[in-house]
Amino acid sequence: MISSSQTKVAAFLTALGKRFGFDAHYFAKNSFYVTLSHILGIVRGLFTGYFVARLFDPDVYGGYRFVLHVMGIVGLVTLHGLAPAIARTVSQEDGHNAPLRWTLKIQFSLCLLCAVLLLGCIPFLSIWGRQELWPLFVAASFLMIPRQVADSFYDGIITGSSKFSRDLRLNALQSMLIIVAILPVLLWSRSAVWLLLIVIGIPTLIRLGAVSQFLRHFPSTKKDPAVLKYGFGLSVNTLIITLAFSLDALLISATFGLNQLALFSVAILLPEQVKYWWKSMLPVSFSRQARGEDTPERRAQLTRAVVMITLVSFVGVALYWIAAPLLMTILFPNYPVEQLIPLTRIASLLLLLQPSALFLQYLEARGMLKELRTAQWVSSALFASSLFYLLPTYGLAGALYSRILFRIALFGIAFLNVRRK
Repeated sequence: MISSSQTKVAAFLTALGKRFGFDAHYFAKNSFYVTLSHILGIVRGLFTGYFVARLFDPDVYGGYRFVLHVMGIVGLVTLHGLAPAIARTVSQEDGHNAPLRWTLKIQFSLCLLCAVLLLGCIPFLSIWGRQELWPLFVAASFLMIPRQVADSFYDGIITGSSKFSRDLRLNALQSMLIIVAILPVLLWSRSAVWLLLIVIGIPTLIRLGAVSQFLRHFPSTKKDPAVLKYGFGLSVNTLIITLAFSLDALLISATFGLNQLALFSVAILLPEQVKYWWKSMLPVSFSRQARGEDTPERRAQLTRAVVMITLVSFVGVALYWIAAPLLMTILFPNYPVEQLIPLTRIASLLLLLQPSALFLQYLEARGMLKELRTAQWVSSALFASSLFYLLPTYGLAGALYSRILFRIALFGIAFLNVRRK
């Protein structure tokens, strides 16, 4: 039977939806699933992020983070914008006729090229004086093909079909398996190679299994480049962004060393967890943003929602500033707190800008590639140019200042495009 409290919540959601013009029941239900999934991710992150950063030698942890950034750069070849393109196609009425099987074959070929590129990086490690990283590059090459295919198709189908309850169950399974597998690594081996294989390999295997089941509902074998074309457009749009955000890690490691890259990674660790939660909530709204008419009323409602969420974020960031000295001292005793506290406070300011990502998502969901490209390319150029000045001038804080400028430009241009038409 339905309790009185459930009835009150349902009535409140109905009233809220009528007031702001959206399906509050849909967003509440799927946001609940996504939040639970993220909580599981936080528990998993304690082992893959916090305990690794605390127990591993900073130089080893810095090498691990470096290889992850290199994988991100090489992965640009695999149409990294394919997941939103798949989600957009699946969310439409004829989504079951989407040419996903043919698209998967094309991406597999591109991923194979990426695996070869990673192996090709190994001879150059001796030039940089980091030849001890070669096992990490071999492991990364082994993981590249299944990881990219699994992420693109799993994320795209989950988002487009709103299967967030299924995602919650699979996330619980992979979190449990990762925690069990990583405990021996944390306690005994402290091997970056095993860490990479566990953190990337286990979710990849689970997601590949889910994708094989999902594809049964997409039987079409036609060779239609529509999804690839849109995915290519999104990939081109975000190409400079991905390069730019890998640039700071490469410059930090080259200028200040892997120890400082580890310090930078630790400083942004907690704010990044909140950002990942927010990004995990975005798929809930994607399919709804992609449907229906594009009207001035919808855009005005979007603006009001962003303002409201930003005000809530301001309170959270203020509390984090107060708690940062105690948190950093307790959580990361192996790192210099006099550097760590101001860095993590600056990093938390990025969270104030994160709600404005809804403007960017609106452009993406409505297929406004030209406007999306303008926002992403201009902001990325600003980020890269400011990084070369601010990083040598202000050290690690300069990299964070560049990220703030980037987000102001990115979301600001997206907002102007949303309000302009």
